Amino acid sequence: MRTVFVVFFISLMAGLFAPPAQAQQAVAQPNPTCDARDKVLSALSGRYFEQPTSMGLAANGSMVEVLVSEKGTWTIISTMPNGLSCLIAAGEYWEKVPEKLAGMKM
Repeated sequence: MRTVFVVFFISLMAGLFAPPAQAQQAVAQPNPTCDARDKVLSALSGRYFEQPTSMGLAANGSMVEVLVSEKGTWTIISTMPNGLSCLIAAGEYWEKVPEKLAGMKM
């Protein structure tokens, strides 16, 4: 199911790079990868057991979050100030990089 969702998302993103007339049609339709933040978090938690692990503020004022499950699935979402969250990317095999210890060169 996740693979179908990722393929759909990639197809949707490809439509954004279409010629202007087609791009306007794609923008006019509702985006199925966006919803209220609480609904997005609930769906990712319920379906993939993903929980927020980090977040940051983007230059456009949106909050970008990384959600990860113990199984290694991950999703990146962007939430606008109005509470609308959209899928940015999703995948598998997430690994946490060890933090750099003080005084060690990497």
